[in-house]
Amino acid sequence: MNVLQVISKLDSSDAAEDVIASTRFLVLNGHKAVVASQKSVSVKKIDEVGARHYAVGITPNIFTIPTAIFKLSQIIRKEDIRIVHARCPVSSVVSFFASRLTERTFVTTVYDYCAGGFFNRTQFWAKCVICFCESAARSFLKKGLIRRDRIRVIPPFTEKGRGEEKKSAHFFTVGANLPLSSYEKTEGLVKAVSIVSRTIHRMRVCLVDSAPISQRRELEKFRLLVRRYSLDGIVTLMPQEKMSSFLSGLDLFVQLDAGVNISPKLLLRAWTRGIPVLTTHDEWIRDYARDNEKALLTSSVEPGEVAKAVIDLYRDEKLKKDTISRAESLIKQKYSAKNVMASTMNLYEEAISSVNILVIKMAALGDVILAIPSLRAIRARFPKAKIKVLVSVDNREVFANSPFVDDIIVCDFKERDASPAGFLRVVKKLRAENFDMSIDFQNNKKSHMLAFLSCIPKRYGYDNGKMSFLLNRKVKDSGFPVDPVEHQLKVLNLFGIYKLDKTLEIRSSGEDEEWADNFLRSHWLKTGQKIVALNLGASAGWATKLWPPEYFADVCDRLAADLGVRVLLVGLEKERPLANKFLKRVRCKPIDALGSTNILRLASLVKRCSLLLSSDSAPLHVAASVGTPIVALFGPTDPRRHLVPSEKPRVVLRKVLKCGPCYHRHCNRRNNCMRAIKPDEVYAEIAKLLKIDPKA
Repeated sequence: MNVLQVISKLDSSDAAEDVIASTRFLVLNGHKAVVASQKSVSVKKIDEVGARHYAVGITPNIFTIPTAIFKLSQIIRKEDIRIVHARCPVSSVVSFFASRLTERTFVTTVYDYCAGGFFNRTQFWAKCVICFCESAARSFLKKGLIRRDRIRVIPPFTEKGRGEEKKSAHFFTVGANLPLSSYEKTEGLVKAVSIVSRTIHRMRVCLVDSAPISQRRELEKFRLLVRRYSLDGIVTLMPQEKMSSFLSGLDLFVQLDAGVNISPKLLLRAWTRGIPVLTTHDEWIRDYARDNEKALLTSSVEPGEVAKAVIDLYRDEKLKKDTISRAESLIKQKYSAKNVMASTMNLYEEAISSVNILVIKMAALGDVILAIPSLRAIRARFPKAKIKVLVSVDNREVFANSPFVDDIIVCDFKERDASPAGFLRVVKKLRAENFDMSIDFQNNKKSHMLAFLSCIPKRYGYDNGKMSFLLNRKVKDSGFPVDPVEHQLKVLNLFGIYKLDKTLEIRSSGEDEEWADNFLRSHWLKTGQKIVALNLGASAGWATKLWPPEYFADVCDRLAADLGVRVLLVGLEKERPLANKFLKRVRCKPIDALGSTNILRLASLVKRCSLLLSSDSAPLHVAASVGTPIVALFGPTDPRRHLVPSEKPRVVLRKVLKCGPCYHRHCNRRNNCMRAIKPDEVYAEIAKLLKIDPKA
């Protein structure tokens, strides 16, 4: 495997040490390891293990970042990198955009709790984010920085121990790590040292500030605190630049719970050097010594309790040896370089092999239903992929029980997301999902912008002039009339899908089926009586698709009087004015389900019908998805472009006029194309499908 590790600078930080150690492991195990960072003395360590280093100016300077992205992209292509692993916030920005440009897998390791800011947040844009412990993962999730399925807990490791440190024969030396900015914790430790010094007279305490460089005021407060307890000759503060020698010669390492994320590297180094560790940090006990809690000495935060634990260790040699022995055992079991790197390599394999797919279809209900065959084919092509669909809030129920979709992302560009701020909110939501590819079945300006701004590497769709330059994998529309599923198939051809099953399907739940039975039962149907569903309406704004209400009334009365058929009125409540015109003219008594159903209940009702009569609208596709025969009335639109071929019985009635199909929403010719379809021929076709002789 070819792995590129990116870090701002190879210095003495934990991240830099991990880069060097993991590079050594990769090379020794036959992998290709490449490192990109600024020039530094530590680059020699990369060269020594046989890895390649590239000098890249990775700095938090907005003017140099584009150059760094371009240079890193060249390195990725040249070295045929498969995994880009960023190790610090600044390198995450450069690595993210470089990996997107080259379509490579991007992962990060986060070494401390996020303090906000652009650079810190980009660490969570990776496909997989590594953190050291469950407490860190919980913190990231609580802050809403990342989804749980993208974070991985891989414990840190340390190099093989150097054996027990040479201790001073004259002094009992204690090292402690805490941020001076936490004055309460610092004062508690100083009080504990004051108590211990009354029993252990020859003692030294070395403190190191674990937070960023403290301000002068905090340093002065610390010095005054030490003087107040007369500990000038006992307590000293080690500067950050001497951190590497902090553990040398310690008899005990103390880590208080300072309420912030503390690097576990000092803990692990202390264990490998045979130094016992005392902590009040509950998260450490849960995260690092869960399998062997006695590897850590524990105490409450009270200064008296801390002092007692230190004195007990000083006096009890057996306690000290047992603690060190348990720690060494824990290091071998969980924190060896071999085990940790094996987990990291598994993560790399998982990140490369997993595919996260976004399908965009925000259109009207009927068009969303028509995407189901394509989703079935995508699932067959990528059986282990995570497939998510972006749909309008009104149509999310279409995929509620679908086996082809893992998750549904909703948008509402009519109301909630209609503003630029709402649009960017959707972009942010999509970017957080870290998709590998988008399949755009909507193919308009908005959907193309969504895919591009969400930083999706592979963006599939139609080259139709609607900002389609934002797509990087596209196909031209031939212009010939084909059914909608065949039209989608041309996009699927781009990634190896050439055939698909055009069967539509909507899967209602058991509750929806029960509701449909109860609804029909409440309207006193006769045993064996046939039901014909009737949809009067059409898509919003398409007045030209409507068949006259008086024509519907004529057909319904003849169905009821001559054939004994019961009529079921379906549709939306907003179609009530149109329904009222129909109800004023009809003599029979239809079952009125207008506004009573959601999508799944509508499917359950239509499934129980012998036939559906409708103009070009969503209920036609609902009926097709549940296997109910249809009589479809077309006028301004072309049925070849809107109906999917089916083996189920169906009749399409359309009058070909010189002006059609016009695809106009308003007509100056009184909707002649729809009025030309007469009730007599509709009634005759329904009777044929129902296999009832109208003359009998």
